[in-house]
Amino acid sequence: MPSRKITMQDVADACGLSRNTVSKVYNSRGSVPQSTRNLVLQKAKELGYGSPAENVSASHQPIGNIALLTRFLPSQLHFGTLFLSSFTDMISRAGYTLRIYEVSQEELDKKQLPPHFAPAQIAGIVGIELFDQDYVGMLCQLGIPLVLTDSSADTITSLIECDYVTMENIAGIMAVIRRLTEAGARQIGFVGDYNHCGSFRERWYGYQQGLMVNGLPYDKRFCICEPDSSSYADSAWLISRLDRMPSLPDAFVCANDCFVHTGRYHGDRF
Repeated sequence: MPSRKITMQDVADACGLSRNTVSKVYNSRGSVPQSTRNLVLQKAKELGYGSPAENVSASHQPIGNIALLTRFLPSQLHFGTLFLSSFTDMISRAGYTLRIYEVSQEELDKKQLPPHFAPAQIAGIVGIELFDQDYVGMLCQLGIPLVLTDSSADTITSLIECDYVTMENIAGIMAVIRRLTEAGARQIGFVGDYNHCGSFRERWYGYQQGLMVNGLPYDKRFCICEPDSSSYADSAWLISRLDRMPSLPDAFVCANDCFVHTGRYHGDRF
């Protein structure tokens, strides 16, 4: 008998394969050559790991719930559509189930949990599009592990009692401005509400820092920084803002990539 419990990694090491390949055999996901499958099963038997049926049955017993709290359910253009499918698959392999709760504006204002959210039944919380710092503070007080994708705009300059995942926004935008400068740009504007969320605020900081480092001027006349609730997706609204500018800048840095491409602009400026 082995002195310790045999793991899937042990089987992978004995076969000279990756753990992911062994996992495919045991979870019936992905294509694995029959010869590889036979090798995995043989080594697993020798090590006393158990058959796929035995291990899958044990691993799929629910052991808890992960709550997804979101202000808006991810739409077709939102990264959350891809995130949900892969995340659900990953936590189900670990024995967890996903419960999705959409937070209403009233619940956000009153700092209330959605109906049917039972904290005692939740092992962890993932937040998407939760940009209200006070609401996040309330969630932190529940004593449940919490991870946010992005954060409120103020989070990047104040501490919160949870983890959050973000992009390398500041350095990324600075690299963009450096490339634009090298290509000859001398006036660069910014488009987006930098008070909307943490990633937008960081991109704004990166924009400001990038201009300074490359010796470019900042001129707010070439920026469109109205509230995120404004009609950014309305081409007529955007054109009206462009018309207010003394001229078009050489380039714009945008807070995100959700936009409507009009394909033209009157006055021969597009």
